[in-house]
Amino acid sequence: MIPLYKPHIPQGAAAAIHAVLESGQISGDGRLPDFEDRLREFIGARHLAATGEFSRTIEMALRIAGVGPGDSVLLSPLACLASTMPLLQVGAKAVWCDVDVRTGSLDPDEIRRKTSTGVKAVLFYHWVGVPGDVDRLQQAAADADLKVIEDAGEALGAEYDGTRVGAHGSDFTVFSFSPVRQLTTGEGAAVACREPGVDAEVRLWRRYGIPSSGFRDRMGEISPECDVVVPGMHNYMNHIAGALGTLQMECLTQLVERHQANGRFFDERLAGVGGLSLLARDKGRTPSHWVYCFLCERRDDLRRVLREAGIYASTVHLRNDIYSCFGAARCELPGVDEFSRRQLCIPCGWWVTDEDRESIVETIRGGW
Repeated sequence: MIPLYKPHIPQGAAAAIHAVLESGQISGDGRLPDFEDRLREFIGARHLAATGEFSRTIEMALRIAGVGPGDSVLLSPLACLASTMPLLQVGAKAVWCDVDVRTGSLDPDEIRRKTSTGVKAVLFYHWVGVPGDVDRLQQAAADADLKVIEDAGEALGAEYDGTRVGAHGSDFTVFSFSPVRQLTTGEGAAVACREPGVDAEVRLWRRYGIPSSGFRDRMGEISPECDVVVPGMHNYMNHIAGALGTLQMECLTQLVERHQANGRFFDERLAGVGGLSLLARDKGRTPSHWVYCFLCERRDDLRRVLREAGIYASTVHLRNDIYSCFGAARCELPGVDEFSRRQLCIPCGWWVTDEDRESIVETIRGGW
C-alpha cells in the first residue's frame, strides 16, 4: 500500500546518532546551534528556538502569551489533539470557530464575531500545510489585541506571498518534527517568535527556567546565588534529536520540493474530476503538501475504493469539539460541518513516485 505518512531517515543517521552516544552528552540544556541556525535560515525567521515536543511547545507559547486559567482561545475544531489539548493544560477554554471551506483553516472573520472579554489569543492551524489567510487573521487579531499562535505543525516549507510560513510576524509559529512530518527528529519541535528576546525567554521556559549561565558555581554545584524566575518545563531538544535534525537539513529543501511537485501534479490532473473540489490555491500561497487534501461527494465510498487499490486515503483529523474534555457540546459550525463531511487526504510525500501518483490519479478518475 502507498502510505499516507513515512518518516524520512537520511543516510548517515546511524553514524550521527552513534557519535552523540559515544560522546556521553546525549542530553543537556537544548543548545543546538547547528540545527537552529540552519532552520532559521530555511524558514527566514530571525528569532527561533528548537524544543523537545510539539504539544508542550504550544503550551509554552500559550503561557508566554499570558494565557492561563479562565482565559479563552479562538481556534478551529478541525485540528489534531496535539494542537488543541494544550489549552486544557494551561486551564484555558476553547472558543470554537468556523473554517473557510476553501482551505480548511480558520475563517478570519470569526475573530471579529467571537472576540469577547477573556479571549486572549488565536490558535491558527494551517490545515495539512495549506496556508490560511495570514494577513486577514493578523489584522483581525491586532484589532482585538489578541496574540497569534500559528500551528505550522504540517506547514514546514509552505509559503505565503513568497515568504515561508513562520516569517510573517505572528507572535509565535510552532513547527512539529514528529515521526510523520516533513522533517523528523524522532520527536521534537521549534518555535519562531516575532519579538526579539522572546526566543531567549523560550530557552528559559524549555528547561525549567534555568538561566544559561550562573546556575552552577566553580565547583559544578548548584549555586544559591542564582535565581530561577520563570516557571519553566522539560521541553528541550536532546542531542540525539538535534544531530538527526542537523542531518535532515541537508536534504530538507529536496523533500519539501518533492511534496510540492506531487501536489502540483494532483492539482493539474484532478482538476475538473466530477464529484471533486480542490482546495483553493490563492495567489501567493504555496502549500507544503504534508498530505494532499480535497473535498469530494460520497467521501467514504472514494476512501474505500482507494484503500482497495492499495492507496492509503484518510480523513487525517477529526473535529475536536465532539470531545467532552473540552466541556462543551458539538458546535453549530456550517463550514466545519461541510468540510468534515467531504474532506479526504491522499499520499503526497517524498516517497510517492511518478508511477504511484499516476496510479492514484487513475484510480480516482476511474470513479467511485
